[in-house]
Amino acid sequence: MRRFICAALAALYLTIPALAVETLPEDSFSLSCTAAVLMERQTGTVLYEKEAHRHLSPASVTKVMTLLLVAEAVESGAVSPDDPVTASRRAASMGGSQIWLEEGEVMTVAEMTKCVAVVSANDCAVALAEALCGSEEAFVARMNRRAEELGLSDTHFTNCTGLFEDAEHYTCAYDIAVISRELLKHEFVRQYTTLWQDTIRSGEFGLTNTNKLVRHYNGCTGLKTGFTSTAMYCLAASAERGGVEYIAVILHGETSQLRFDAALLREIFSLSSLTCVQQSVMNFGILMIQGLVNSFGEIVMAAFAAAVKIESFAYMPAQDFSNAFSTFVAQNFGARQTGRIRAGIRRSFALVLGFCAVVSAAVLLFASPLMRLFIPAADTEVIREGVYYLRCVTPFYFGIGFLFLFYALYRAVKKPAMSVVLTVVSLGTRVALAYLTAGTLGVTGIWAAIPIGWVLADIAGAVYYFRKRKALLPETGQ
Repeated sequence: MRRFICAALAALYLTIPALAVETLPEDSFSLSCTAAVLMERQTGTVLYEKEAHRHLSPASVTKVMTLLLVAEAVESGAVSPDDPVTASRRAASMGGSQIWLEEGEVMTVAEMTKCVAVVSANDCAVALAEALCGSEEAFVARMNRRAEELGLSDTHFTNCTGLFEDAEHYTCAYDIAVISRELLKHEFVRQYTTLWQDTIRSGEFGLTNTNKLVRHYNGCTGLKTGFTSTAMYCLAASAERGGVEYIAVILHGETSQLRFDAALLREIFSLSSLTCVQQSVMNFGILMIQGLVNSFGEIVMAAFAAAVKIESFAYMPAQDFSNAFSTFVAQNFGARQTGRIRAGIRRSFALVLGFCAVVSAAVLLFASPLMRLFIPAADTEVIREGVYYLRCVTPFYFGIGFLFLFYALYRAVKKPAMSVVLTVVSLGTRVALAYLTAGTLGVTGIWAAIPIGWVLADIAGAVYYFRKRKALLPETGQ
């Protein structure tokens, strides 16, 4: 069963009109969960409850309190969103949902908060806890004090993630609603809970919200999902209707059993494992390039950091388009409508080419003003270096745009290994050329290696497609 069956239930709760202010009896709905609460956020009025104070494991919904403490620290000025956070060995060793932080990797408070809010990153949650309080243990103690301050008598935390099964780690649906209500006061976190997709690590690592309501439920404003074998399916959701915001909490949601045969398990494992390999290759290549860039000093580092922000925003629509393209191809591949896929491929590549041409021209034309959005005007050397980077790379945005489409295509037609190959070609070329030429060409060699890697990977993707087209897309339908 899909993880977010409880999300669908919450969507039903959130349709209750704003005028319904009386608490509804438990038998008003037939809910396949142990506990639930529907609360009106502005006043805290409980509109519906089921076993609202029963002690249950909350899984990753725990992180509503983690996010609340981070948001309050930012608002109080104790930390800044731009403050660096260094991942410890413990943070990097977290399992479950994560962004695969490396020990010693540095991200800002804002970036790690986004990762916790969007993909429920356990590694980032622990890193933030350690940054704010010195250790996860001290942070957990602060979580429990904050629960007491909010008057919550049915909550006790033993970790900041909800990842671990612990009888002493519990809460209730009502308490989660109260914490969620408090969290929603903070725009610093709300800006992330409403994101469907985003990126980190200079646009190379994609994030997709675990809360599917963000995409599929009109007016959804968050908030947090969770699942473990003990907690089952959990959700704290929020949405606005008629100017009134509601909070729906479900704990221990039930699910039907899926039965898999061995062949299906092998197929799923193959598809998922190769995608993981691809992501690992990408992250490793990015780290190697970043290390080389850092060796050229602070000016180049600052210029590169600002410039990649610009280009990540520039080609982000192409990345989002590729996600939609992958869905289109996969649906028609399953339906054997290969004629539609071929037509979609032609049109999609044409659209991406046109988009990238327009974006490239705009970035080239406004390179200097765009750099000044991130770099003070007085830092002329940094701006100059950033503009130089953009002029080297920007004309070739079509390369990364096409590459996104090739990744999407090969995943959709059950050829994830080809996506891995293209990633190796792209990043392998980039890393090899950068290290080979940096000594003689300086940063020019590094900058030039980026589009060369894109284009070579595109060529490899195109050659494979045209050679294997009949096997990949047999003419069985239109």
